[in-house]
Amino acid sequence: MPILRLSVTFLVLSILLSSRFSIPLFGGELDVFGVAFIGLSVASWLMSPHRSSRSRAPLLFALTAGPLLLLLGLLPTLGILVADAGITLLYAWILPAKVLATLLLSRAVQSHGLDIRRIGLIPIVAHGVYGLLQTLYRAELIPTSVWGPMANWDIRSQQYWDAEYVIVGRSTGLFINANEFGMWSCLAVVFSATLAEGRVRVIGLFLGVAGVLGSQSRTAWIVLALIIVFYAVRGARHRRAAEITVGVVSLLAPVVALGWLTGAFAAVADQIDVERIAGVLAVAEEGVDADANLNARVDAWRDVWIYSGAYPFGTLLPPIGVFGGYIDNQYVSFFLQGGPFLLGAFLLLLASPVMFRCLGFRGGMTLRLVVLVVAVSGLTMTPVSSFSASSLGWLAATHVVGSTPRTAAGLREHGVLA
Repeated sequence: MPILRLSVTFLVLSILLSSRFSIPLFGGELDVFGVAFIGLSVASWLMSPHRSSRSRAPLLFALTAGPLLLLLGLLPTLGILVADAGITLLYAWILPAKVLATLLLSRAVQSHGLDIRRIGLIPIVAHGVYGLLQTLYRAELIPTSVWGPMANWDIRSQQYWDAEYVIVGRSTGLFINANEFGMWSCLAVVFSATLAEGRVRVIGLFLGVAGVLGSQSRTAWIVLALIIVFYAVRGARHRRAAEITVGVVSLLAPVVALGWLTGAFAAVADQIDVERIAGVLAVAEEGVDADANLNARVDAWRDVWIYSGAYPFGTLLPPIGVFGGYIDNQYVSFFLQGGPFLLGAFLLLLASPVMFRCLGFRGGMTLRLVVLVVAVSGLTMTPVSSFSASSLGWLAATHVVGSTPRTAAGLREHGVLA
């Protein structure tokens, strides 16, 4: 189906380049790839064969992502009508529209055999390789004559959004924010470990781990550690998980050995800010006062709590335009914008693995790990607000919804039903 292939192409372009390419329009920045994807995805969905009326996907949507996406589209509209905000606030519609368009691909999975795993692999490799090259350049393993133009492109892209925001000591991939790249890399690890197979899984895991380390995002380091603990515990209980773990380690061992013998790993390790690691350990031991950056964030969250008293139902408008500063906490940001309603919708989304299991969909482990990444990352950033950074999570959900649900007999076979 040509329109479906074109839609997927624009989806991948949006994931990769929305931070680097946009068109100024009516006072805002338009993600042209994302808008094209939305239109083509809806057209593809309308042209696909109708699914059975017994499908549980609409109920699943209503019990998971539906309320959050509805409020993310409704609140800016109310902000324009009630708070007399500018029409450019309607750009906020693009985020829920892109998420909804991605979830609509679940019909293409069933009708046309669309392989979500292949779609996810393309940006995993592109972001991962670019981020790895950024790390190698900082380690002086790639000469300036080769990577200099790309390094300058990184700086120009960051300055386009904020003249004072330039990061040169951390990898960002094709994003412009190192923390976004760190969360994306954690999702790449989850996506590769649970949905990919064979060499593809190894490549995805390697690039994901390399991205987490290169981003130097302390939150991403913690999330990666939690994922490893999850698999260690699961491997001890399930033979298949243990076999996969051993196989992946065996395939990565030659790469590690080569890096150690050539001295490449030592050069890359020198680029990791040891003080950032020490800061994580100090916070665990002494509390937030041990880290000035985290302490400033916590103070800002307290200010938001006080400020929100004047808005019992939320500001309606994006917090950055009302509060006067960026709130790098998804829970606090949603509470300020939509009060308990928007925050509750976000918590409902985080509970989605329970809903998937109750309705008999496969892929519970994948979704539990995706929720883990988003829930922990949301403490120090706003993962839902960046579709590109969280897109692998939405693609994983699309893959699960598009797969064949377990029958009652299958549920009994797996011990879910008595």
